[in-house]
Amino acid sequence: MTKGYSPGHPWFYVLGGKPLFPNAILTNVVERKYRGYLEADMDAINKKAEPQRSQSLRKMRKDVCTELFANLCRYRQIVRDLRRFRLQHGESTDDCADVHQAASLKYNHIFNDLAHLVVLNDYIERQPDLFDGI
Repeated sequence: MTKGYSPGHPWFYVLGGKPLFPNAILTNVVERKYRGYLEADMDAINKKAEPQRSQSLRKMRKDVCTELFANLCRYRQIVRDLRRFRLQHGESTDDCADVHQAASLKYNHIFNDLAHLVVLNDYIERQPDLFDGI
């Protein structure tokens, strides 16, 4: 954290915080045990009967992977823009620019996507007991 700000906040970047690599973002997700904003949807799908459960979980995972890939591509562009901005304006400024907001927003998108994938992968790996509730 940079002066109390996490990478999900624009001031983290204003104050010179380094953008994190995806594996470091994943580590943050796992450490915080964050499940993402789709937690209720994923839990509802996980409660479905087979084979609808597995089909729905796999479809959701595919959709999240597609979104994650797009977010990672955009994040790379934003990090390059942030580097250029810092070269022009210095490492730390007093103003929050669009590039700082974009970096924090894209970090949060990736954070959520990775959280969703952690949960989805866990659900897909764990086959429910066929005799639950009997």
